[in-house]
Amino acid sequence: MLFVTAPESPLLESRNWLIHIHYSRREFDVCRMYIQEELERSSRMAEYPNYIMGITGQAHGSVVSAPGYELTGLGFDSRAVSRVLFLKGELSQKGIILRHEGKIQESLEYFQICHVLNPRSVNNIKQVARSLYLLGRHRLAVEAYLEAEAVATKPDWAIYHNLGLCLVHVGEQAKAKENFLRALQCSRQEETYMALAKIHLLEEDIEGAIWIYKTALQCYRDSSELSTALGLLYMKTGQFQSAFEQLGSALAHDNNCPRALLAAATMMQAHKDIDVALSKYKIVAQCLPESSALWNNMGMCFFNKKKYVAAISCLKRANYLSPFDYNTLFNLGVVHLHTQQHASAFHFLSAAINFRPNSAAAFHMLALCLKNMEDPENAIQAFDQAGQLDPSEPTVALNYAVFLNSKGDKDKAIEQLRKFQKLAEGNTALDSQLLEMASELCVKLSLSDITNINDAHNAEQLDENPGDLEQDLV
Repeated sequence: MLFVTAPESPLLESRNWLIHIHYSRREFDVCRMYIQEELERSSRMAEYPNYIMGITGQAHGSVVSAPGYELTGLGFDSRAVSRVLFLKGELSQKGIILRHEGKIQESLEYFQICHVLNPRSVNNIKQVARSLYLLGRHRLAVEAYLEAEAVATKPDWAIYHNLGLCLVHVGEQAKAKENFLRALQCSRQEETYMALAKIHLLEEDIEGAIWIYKTALQCYRDSSELSTALGLLYMKTGQFQSAFEQLGSALAHDNNCPRALLAAATMMQAHKDIDVALSKYKIVAQCLPESSALWNNMGMCFFNKKKYVAAISCLKRANYLSPFDYNTLFNLGVVHLHTQQHASAFHFLSAAINFRPNSAAAFHMLALCLKNMEDPENAIQAFDQAGQLDPSEPTVALNYAVFLNSKGDKDKAIEQLRKFQKLAEGNTALDSQLLEMASELCVKLSLSDITNINDAHNAEQLDENPGDLEQDLV
């Protein structure tokens, strides 16, 4: 009689713990090697990686969305799917590894196949959704999130939160707000509060955003990000004391918080504490060397200290980092105008006007530049445009009057000087130098003196008064 002994079969999935350890250590090459060995040893029937997919997504803090979508919609071949059915143990684990390596499209294909193998798995749909979101295919991601919501047996914070993010990208802010509120009902997460506040800001509802941040701070009192964001909103609304308190709170919890330091330095700069502001900016530069707002504000600090070469260097770096930023272009125009580099000033001021054609200050500076370049016709047009855009600005009228008088047009110069006198009455923010200029012009035009206008206080002007310089908050 012939006896046949059964061959020894290795215990399937006996090395799953080793695969998981290497994945947790982000040793993806070693992890992939063990996965391949296990698949060959088990005739590609190992299923553990398929189950571990959802666990690793949560254990490592992935922001998991819920995309479900049809494979045929992306041109998948059903025969290709059938050929990889036996790979289900490897697919999810490999998809996660590929995503960590930045191969989003390849990871999406693996997660799609996992979704075919187990269409009722919420984790599989979430992983597909996350890949779609990272690829910028937000409309497909929305459909997938909705599918995940339908499959889920209980409310899921990640589904609602990420669905809201995708809806923001497709422009459906009302639905996004609704989903963020549903996410907060599931779990009061800091990032959901931040996203909800941003929607209020998109709707220009600053008070609503402030209320959201204040509510979030009741749950996350130690959050420097929330305190900084709230402080910046207070600065925009002119509540500087509240802004200072929030920024101080942010720095108390994280004394190297770059956004809080930048905002605090901006406040100091606005109050003419230039040296302290510069010291803060130098600290921020170590953390945010590519912040255009940082270099813009540093440039204006050097300008106030009359270090023009350093000012232009900082402003040009800001312009390099953000070439379409109006504030930087305007400031470059003003500094070049002050250093009598009129052609360069014209270049930057023209660019600033292209980005903000309703800026009276930019047209005012451009008019002064054209005047110095001896282009009176265009200078007159620029002065007229500045006066139309901001008829309440007295410095435009005064500079226009000086220019017209220099060209011999005394009637129009008198008209503009009268306009300045009317606008200057009761205006305590005017610089005394402006009043002296107006008085001298009155004497030249044989008008009654206007030195009885209220004296002005604390406004540093150029000889031709270029106006307020622009600053960025963040």
